Amino acid sequence: MDKENRRGLIFCNRNEEAEELSRMFNVRGFRTLALSGSNSDAERDAAIARLGAGEIEYIFSVDIFNEGGSIYHR
Repeated sequence: MDKENRRGLIFCNRNEEAEELSRMFNVRGFRTLALSGSNSDAERDAAIARLGAGEIEYIFSVDIFNEGGSIYHR
């Protein structure tokens, strides 16, 4: 996969960790955001849509997107 098509989920233990890693990745030119169980369903749906459309490359998640689920289909 080339860099233009990279996308993924990164699982974190704490909200602070997800937010800080997202910030650090964004400073380095990646397009990311952090999501947790405290985000609304609408915010999560919007983030998933943005990931699928390639607007963001990674979602740092806490307490959501557990194993066995599928969030994106091509």
